[in-house]
Amino acid sequence: MNMDAAAPFEVDEPPVDQIPIENIADLQPEAVYALALANLPQQRVNEFKLKAAQKNADVAKAGLYPTFSAFGNIGTLYNNLGTEITGSYLVSSIGQVNVGGTNYIVAPSAPFNIGNTYGKEAFFSQLNSNFGQSVGISLSVPIFNGGSLRSNWQIAKLNIKSAELQKESDNQTLKQNIYQAYNSAVVALEKFNASKKNVDASQRSYDFSEKRYAVGMLSTIELITNQNSLLSAKLQYVQDQFDYVFKMKVLEFYKGQGLKL
Repeated sequence: MNMDAAAPFEVDEPPVDQIPIENIADLQPEAVYALALANLPQQRVNEFKLKAAQKNADVAKAGLYPTFSAFGNIGTLYNNLGTEITGSYLVSSIGQVNVGGTNYIVAPSAPFNIGNTYGKEAFFSQLNSNFGQSVGISLSVPIFNGGSLRSNWQIAKLNIKSAELQKESDNQTLKQNIYQAYNSAVVALEKFNASKKNVDASQRSYDFSEKRYAVGMLSTIELITNQNSLLSAKLQYVQDQFDYVFKMKVLEFYKGQGLKL
């Protein structure tokens, strides 16, 4: 006696179908690598470090040469206690003498200036009086510290080489990772396509089994076995689809242009 077989388990379309994925043909490793060099943070940091090391080397090398410079300055000052001559006074006698009990004033043949009077000097007058200027040139020759300056230059050149090697190492690692990501994406795509074909084949097999079961040519156990095979194929399809999308997003990430989800 035939038993009614349960309806096959349906697998809903996974949400990854709604995630935009670029064509793998547009994600060739060399093209992705070129974009990664221009956009990824680590590669840009390495580029800036190398430029900084080169600038430091230029500065260190410049320190080995004599330095010629010219200078000039002007200035003035003001003091609120500053004074200036405001006047003078004349002396008409220089003293007196006593002759026979009589005092006589001693006068010079002509009056003469004996002293000056002073007052606070005006602001602009002080600025003008204290105005000064100077110009000059200087030549500095690194004699006593020339050894240390040359050492600094050698160290700066080594820093350039170190920055170049670090940049090359990081770029090589990046290129290796991109090729690995591309190969992984290709394998994931092949598995995904194989899973789709397996689901189609399992679906046709199950549909044929249902027809045979309906006319009594197939047992319930055999029908359920085919139904389980179809379910297993659909589950593998979903798993491979998620894996494919993930591997593609990893490859897209290396472009350094953000991810579209």
